[in-house]
Amino acid sequence: MIRTLLFRLPVLLCALALCLPVRAGDKAPGETLKEEEAKKELAVIDRNGFLVIPAAYYKPETRFAVGGAFITYFRTDDDKLDEENNLPLHLRPSSVATTLTYTQNRQIIWELFPEFYLDYERYHLLGSIEYQEYPNQFWGVGSGTRNDDMEKYTENTLRVRSDLQREVAHKLYLGLIYHYEHIRISEFSPGGLIADNRIPGSREGTAQGLGFSINFDIRDHDRYTTNGGLYQLTCTGFNPVFSSDYSFLKWTLDARQFFRLWGEHVLAFQVYGVLISGRPPFEMMALMGGKRIMRGYFEGRYRDEDMLVGQAEYRMPLFWRLGLVGFAGAGEVSPTLRDFESRDIKYAYGGGLRISINQAEKMNIRVDVGRSPGFTGVYVTLGEAF
Repeated sequence: MIRTLLFRLPVLLCALALCLPVRAGDKAPGETLKEEEAKKELAVIDRNGFLVIPAAYYKPETRFAVGGAFITYFRTDDDKLDEENNLPLHLRPSSVATTLTYTQNRQIIWELFPEFYLDYERYHLLGSIEYQEYPNQFWGVGSGTRNDDMEKYTENTLRVRSDLQREVAHKLYLGLIYHYEHIRISEFSPGGLIADNRIPGSREGTAQGLGFSINFDIRDHDRYTTNGGLYQLTCTGFNPVFSSDYSFLKWTLDARQFFRLWGEHVLAFQVYGVLISGRPPFEMMALMGGKRIMRGYFEGRYRDEDMLVGQAEYRMPLFWRLGLVGFAGAGEVSPTLRDFESRDIKYAYGGGLRISINQAEKMNIRVDVGRSPGFTGVYVTLGEAF
């Protein structure tokens, strides 16, 4: 009874806060990593309409990937007058985007990203629906796994996530989260942890839960920030009460701070942490690596129930539309924070180029090379890592 109440209490508090009267803000709330990555595929549009965009990228987990995106955008409210300044107040457009991607590793990824601004941006509803058939690699759980432990598997995943946010104070948003994830492992290497069904999620299961989000966003721009900060906290409880096959509570913290040094020179910092209590499937653990967190490690090379990562990036202009960055990161995964050991901290570093494709909307092509012991990752994609 007490455990069930602990899972439900954050959701009840969040639902109550969503009903409180608030004042409309002048900036949309921050997004989680997944939704933010999706938004980087889009530019802010001033009119209703649609776009068809071919897409291509490269990263170690997929190698070369090609596909396309269809985006329709519209406004649910007409522009209104800012009574204080007697000027038009231009509202952000709502949008629905869908992408289909096929990769050199024979992965198929389909995604749908609805995003709505309601009641003159007092409410922000964003979500994602994703299906993927994804050949992947798994080295086990913990910070001490070896390269020789690698086993291959194929996951078939249907993921649905939504976050209804409302402003409760100036630039402070509170949201109610719903998360559904069905994962089936269709192929696996013989003789490994997955083949022997020795780890949660080795066959097929569903995780379903509710939670809340808190976003405080004072960045000057959400795609290429030069000053300000973003502070996000989410908590989602997965429990059989919600028809889930797994029972666990997942907290995620994402804190970023940006400093403009001089001109267009920027120093950026990020602290990213995940805390999980319970027994999650191995695909929903904290994953280190990838194109955003600890570039230079294969995504999921290290995974566990808890993770803490810190990374920094220096950004500077070169000439024309080109920019240069250098970055470094350090982090660790562990069953609990108490088990963190300084000798197990992982390090990564690297640098890259930025090519501006839309200077007005600060949209960049990112070409990064990240290094870690025994591995080099090359990442070609849109938008900044954080």
